[in-house]
Amino acid sequence: MNTSATLIIAIRPISGTMLHNNGARWALTVLCGALTVSDVAADPSDLTMPAIPLWPWPQSVDSGDGISTVSSKSFQWRIQAPPGYNATTLSAAVTRYENYAFGAVTTVSGGRDACPRTQTPADGKGVATEIVGLTVLLSDDAVDAPLRMHGDESYELQVPVSGWARLQTHGTPGALRGLETFHQLLQFARTGTAPTASFCDYVVMKTPLSITDAPRYTHRGLLVDTGRDYHSVDGLKKTIESLAWNKLSVFHWHIVEIDSFPLELDSFPQLAKNAAFATNQVYTKAQVAEIVDYGRAMGVRVVPEIEMPGHMSAYGLGLPELNLTIDTGNHHGVAAYGVANLASSHLIPTLSTILREAASMFDDELFFLGGDETDCPYNECDYVYYKNQTERCPHMATERTNWTCPPSGWMLNPEVSAWAKSQSVPGNPTGNLADHAELFTYFADQVEPVLVAAGKRPAWWNDRYDTLTTKPNSAPLPSTKPIIENWLRSGPDGLTPYLQDGFQVWQGSGWYLGQDLNGFRSPKTYPPSSKGSYQSTGYCVQGPSDWAPFYLQDPEHNASGATAEQMAELILGGEASAWGDCISAESFDNFVWPTTSAVAERLWSPKALNNVSEALPRLAAMRCSMVRRGVRASPLHPGSCWSSREID
Repeated sequence: MNTSATLIIAIRPISGTMLHNNGARWALTVLCGALTVSDVAADPSDLTMPAIPLWPWPQSVDSGDGISTVSSKSFQWRIQAPPGYNATTLSAAVTRYENYAFGAVTTVSGGRDACPRTQTPADGKGVATEIVGLTVLLSDDAVDAPLRMHGDESYELQVPVSGWARLQTHGTPGALRGLETFHQLLQFARTGTAPTASFCDYVVMKTPLSITDAPRYTHRGLLVDTGRDYHSVDGLKKTIESLAWNKLSVFHWHIVEIDSFPLELDSFPQLAKNAAFATNQVYTKAQVAEIVDYGRAMGVRVVPEIEMPGHMSAYGLGLPELNLTIDTGNHHGVAAYGVANLASSHLIPTLSTILREAASMFDDELFFLGGDETDCPYNECDYVYYKNQTERCPHMATERTNWTCPPSGWMLNPEVSAWAKSQSVPGNPTGNLADHAELFTYFADQVEPVLVAAGKRPAWWNDRYDTLTTKPNSAPLPSTKPIIENWLRSGPDGLTPYLQDGFQVWQGSGWYLGQDLNGFRSPKTYPPSSKGSYQSTGYCVQGPSDWAPFYLQDPEHNASGATAEQMAELILGGEASAWGDCISAESFDNFVWPTTSAVAERLWSPKALNNVSEALPRLAAMRCSMVRRGVRASPLHPGSCWSSREID
């Protein structure tokens, strides 16, 4: 470590939010001005407050039996970094965490004034069991770089019985993760009795603590769908902040959908003008830059998705004169469901221009293209992996060699069908584009190079993989393979085909919020039909998903038959999805949290950590931590995050 450049963060009175935890295990009293600890019995209906309330659980935790105090009046924060290190982002993070811990907070469920602060620095000693401050210590090779795929998020945290705690890391992302861990260790200690009780003293249990931590997977994300339901910029930023608290690394921004095209583009301003929900529900370039910058400050990658070649109805609405889409009939409850009109001479040039401009607005290496539900049933009816769904796939044969795909939306369209037959495709046995899979592959081969030229790596839903592999006698796989998100295959072999064919993949199946895990059987209520009855043929559930099944899902459990090397090299992680046809901006927090927290621990923590009963008290503590920072997370049990008995 280099000690020649040290930045001390000034402590000053501030306002903001703080962390609390639910439950009661310890109580503190004031004796002659010093904090002492005594055990109290918790109400049997309460969850027992864990002594070490961390979420997600670190890779390694060594602890003692001490109880250390923290004074809000004098606690100090400092950064020690090598020469040339730009500490702007980290300094702002330290201020933010000071704000979480000691600032004022007002929520729908309670609140309190800011803790008193002094300008007098701690003397570095404090009382016998007082932690007087936290030093963030950057390694000699540390740089202030934004998080990237496979970026270093590791850190080590040492919390003594007394004196200075120390957070060691190799860069800003690891420091951000370690600051959240330290913050969660601060348990609020109520002193005195109502109405004059003080809520500004803290304890850290089980000191000394030694924590070594790093994520299990690099891709740990949440998809937010603004194409079906508009979210304000402030709302998206709050979501990104919540992702950081849970040590999630990716905000998958599903920007465009059937229902709207809310992204402002210089090349085609009429898209947002004509196809957004409203003129004030558009994301300008300045707002996109604000969201990307905010993600960088939180240690969260912003990965955009511009949906194509399916789910394209909004393109037709925004640019009707270019004949970009064809209507394939009712789908997703939408009367006119548009997919790309491959016969249009404007299609590829227009989409290429859109992709180049959109790619320039985001700094992450990944760019998600969508690709699902291009209206050929085969991609939802792969009998090899869905043997129990033959009722949904009556056209599928029982032998792979007899595989057939019925004429799809593309091939049933006279214009596209005629165009496909006119195309000369070298190496294709039929000499032209004979079916849906070949049409999809043709489309992908046109748009992927546009992103590669812009410095991006394409990612798709698993339909891109399916069109390359599901049809018998498929052409050889490309040497440079796109990344795949598996949204459809489930069960012990759900990820196996991707891994065996050498595709990097992350898991989405099983982590759809507000939906049944199989994605097809829970009721979704549509508007009244002409007969006056409500249809329940969709897949949304009418409340938050149960967190426990999400917690027990594991990518490796879905990779039976793959080698350990394939799993280690090719499974990138996974993400939860908050689709706008099930979850609106108004219901977002309640549907997303804390269920997505369960996914966060699954993707960060050791694989062996999978005991639901052990996890529940820690998850309840994390849920209350988010509630006190302004997130309206769904409850896990009766009680209040502002209980007079709790400490935090």
